[in-house]
Amino acid sequence: MKPTKITKFFLKSSVSDSVHQPKENDHNNIKHDVQTENVDVDGCDNVNKHVPETYESNDISLFSNLNRSLTDAEKILVFRTHAKCEYHLKSVIDAESFLNIFEKKEIPLIQQIDNERAKQVQENRKRLIPIIQCVILCGREEIPLRGHRDFGSFNIEDEQSNEGNFRAILKHRAKGDDYLKSTTDVSNVEQLSLCIRYVDNNDMLNEDFLQFFAIHSLTGSHLATSILIGLSDCGVNSEFMYGQGYDGASNMAGQFKGVQKIIRDKYPNALYVHCSAHSLNLAVSSSSNIKPIRNSLNFISIEWKDSSSTDANMFLKCIQDSEFLVSLYVTKVLFSYGLPVCKQLQKERIDLKKTVDIVENLIQSLMNVREDAENEFKRIIDEAHTMAELIGTSISRKRITSKQINRANPHNLKFVNHKNVLRGFECLFHSEFSDEDRNEFQRLIELYSPAIDRHNVLAELKIWKLKLASSNNEITKTGIEAFLNCDKEIYPNIKLLLKIFVTLPVSTATPERSFSSLKRLKTHLRNTMNETRLNGLSLLSVHRDIDLSVEEVVDEFGSDTVSGN
Repeated sequence: MKPTKITKFFLKSSVSDSVHQPKENDHNNIKHDVQTENVDVDGCDNVNKHVPETYESNDISLFSNLNRSLTDAEKILVFRTHAKCEYHLKSVIDAESFLNIFEKKEIPLIQQIDNERAKQVQENRKRLIPIIQCVILCGREEIPLRGHRDFGSFNIEDEQSNEGNFRAILKHRAKGDDYLKSTTDVSNVEQLSLCIRYVDNNDMLNEDFLQFFAIHSLTGSHLATSILIGLSDCGVNSEFMYGQGYDGASNMAGQFKGVQKIIRDKYPNALYVHCSAHSLNLAVSSSSNIKPIRNSLNFISIEWKDSSSTDANMFLKCIQDSEFLVSLYVTKVLFSYGLPVCKQLQKERIDLKKTVDIVENLIQSLMNVREDAENEFKRIIDEAHTMAELIGTSISRKRITSKQINRANPHNLKFVNHKNVLRGFECLFHSEFSDEDRNEFQRLIELYSPAIDRHNVLAELKIWKLKLASSNNEITKTGIEAFLNCDKEIYPNIKLLLKIFVTLPVSTATPERSFSSLKRLKTHLRNTMNETRLNGLSLLSVHRDIDLSVEEVVDEFGSDTVSGN
């Protein structure tokens, strides 16, 4: 077979190299016999070589640069000597490799190495994926990970050792997974739950848990510093903090040294809103100060233990007491009004306007009950009589002194803080614009200036009120509805004010729910868990609606491993 042009090019180059890089006295060391064509070369013992079949007689022209005095036979002998040189053999191999790669008969060496590395990477990822899936499962189901031993290799067949839930699930998974088979506060620490309420780029209101962090002091200054550091660690810019919500504890809500005061001194725009759910709870607690109501609630909350006949007789006497039965049905009526409100206040997508409206409706309903007290109380007494007959007793009226004519009625001023916060924003939700509204709105503009353009916002407000009048205020039943119906292009300042309003905290239900997860995650058997693991498991448990990609976890794990973290 005649060689191709590319083959000739490499052969010619090799021959040229032999001419320009001759060994010392090459020609003097060659002896030849033209008849037998045997060649003796220094270092070789009478090696009989023939011209390769791929080189025909017309290929002798390739050696035109050789000495003209040599015969063709001598030139062939020179070539045969050159063909045995190391650099010639290497060039031939390179040429063959080049041709194979050029004609796509072979894969380049670098690509072969990369392919092997890619295969190893894929194998490693397949080994990590089931492990990560087990961690996600335990985190979302709030299953403790740690056991007596949670490190080192384990025996898949060993079902006696207690190595923790995670390793047990991993063993069970490994029995049907070839990749796994080869894969060698309860602690009395105060925890602070950090949650944020925000509007995303799609104008959707969100309220999310961020993290727990340990608290070593319960003073207002330490708590405020911890909150600000926690926000910074999570990448949240506190300059955009427009609201803060806590319960009514003095170290949180104090007017002089409370957390809300310290934070607002640094960030004046961060209005403090008392948790509305706690306000409702405090209102109920104040009502419970009436002795009969308090006694009945305390009795209901007692955990029954079948200890002795004396305790049983005491409980029976309490149940048969007329005052207890009447108080029980009064509490039932009042709680039937408060339960729907309590559920509404625990929702994430609720704003301050809707909260105040719901509470005012509740107060009005209870006032209507009081105005029709005779009929309402008659129904309560009838139900109490029916229950008394079932348990074998009767309702009797207790004696009162001549001076004690009326029962105690506590005076409650809850939700005043919420109305005060709403007052400046209230003019955004109706078409009227009184002088009082103007003054409150001016104070609101001063508070949020320079984020709000004070020169244009009044004109925007008047145009916005015309829109409200044309819609009969139907688009502003809640703050969220008003925010969604406000066009940013036409009312940029009004849109920003409504955005601030809907992000003001309504309740601390989200932090309370995170504390419920904390109790399930940090048990007595896991009381030494550090904050990093606690936050990781808490995020898996709380944000279980987020689709977590195992591939992304593997990528993150790989990047941390490369960086040495």
